[in-house]
Amino acid sequence: MQFVCTADGIYHLEKNMFKKNTKFPSGLVYNDIEERFGKIYAASAEGIWMSDEDSPLAKNILKNTPYENFECFSIECDEFYHLWTGTAKGLVKYDLNNDEIDVYLSDIEFNKRSSYKRESNFYFGSTEGLFTFDAKYFSSEELSFQSKEEKKESFDKGFIFLLMLSLLSAMLSVYFYLKTKRRINNSLTDQIEENSAATGQPLYTMESIEAYILKHVKTITAESLREDSGLSKNLFYKSFSQHYDITPKQLIETIRRDHLRRKKNS
Repeated sequence: MQFVCTADGIYHLEKNMFKKNTKFPSGLVYNDIEERFGKIYAASAEGIWMSDEDSPLAKNILKNTPYENFECFSIECDEFYHLWTGTAKGLVKYDLNNDEIDVYLSDIEFNKRSSYKRESNFYFGSTEGLFTFDAKYFSSEELSFQSKEEKKESFDKGFIFLLMLSLLSAMLSVYFYLKTKRRINNSLTDQIEENSAATGQPLYTMESIEAYILKHVKTITAESLREDSGLSKNLFYKSFSQHYDITPKQLIETIRRDHLRRKKNS
């Protein structure tokens, strides 16, 4: 049977129409409802009301207890005949076997219709966070509660971790990209030099002379630099003087000193 909780009673679906259930008191705010074990349990502004087929009227099962007028917001039932109710003053466990009542987290206000059950796991929402437990292994020492602050702290830590992971991943991607690019460039340069040497073509131009010197910084001399240019001696020095105010030997020594200094500092 399908039910609807309202501010003045409980309605049920009958022949495609909702009719007021006369077993439950009118003029009472009902927040949640649970149908189990052949009975109907309703969480209301004044306790938990129970109705069955044998009784003409529902009764407040919290009557004559300190919790008779508890404002009950949500209700669930486990497989061990326990009713679990989120209230304005904590979580109430009502034992249907012996009518015993236990209250947990009495300083916490739970939310209206904010409960969920999956197998033996229960979830209750409150103004302070999410409350969860496993009915199979329940004990007061095993209550799991995560406050707003704890959830925010967990979120912040998780966000920072993901951010750091993303930055690390980006840095590694850039590193491997540059490393691969450098390897490809070096391979292409070697190919060009091999082809140039085989065909007698220049191994470099004046625009790339510094990179060429750096590549062969340990062994290059002014004479070998001139030979690798593919130019005659006069034409080489004439072209070189158009780009630099120093001699080829001085350029080689300058690049060699800079290379050694960077290598020492790294």
